Amino acid sequence: IPTIPPWGCGGGGGGWRPATPTPNPPGGRRPRGRGGRGPAGPPGAGSAGSASDGAGPVTIVVRPGDSLWLIARRHSVSTRELIEWNRLSSTRIHPGDRLEIRR
Repeated sequence: IPTIPPWGCGGGGGGWRPATPTPNPPGGRRPRGRGGRGPAGPPGAGSAGSASDGAGPVTIVVRPGDSLWLIARRHSVSTRELIEWNRLSSTRIHPGDRLEIRR
């Protein structure tokens, strides 16, 4: 004789749900996960503007965890262009380094 699990045997339930919904924290905003863009951080950290707005070269500050590939992807340029524009002798970059992005 097969046993029936405590949640039933399918059909009509629409899947499992918690008994009560999770309330929003004060202020009505849920914390962001990895997919969102978090707080901007201190002034001067991160990008100084968008490379795709056509306003000429942009200088960005390398943040912890950044790589040339990630910066290139973030600004829609190639790693080769970053290396050429900034006359880099290697692909190693460090937090606090300043890189110019053209476009």
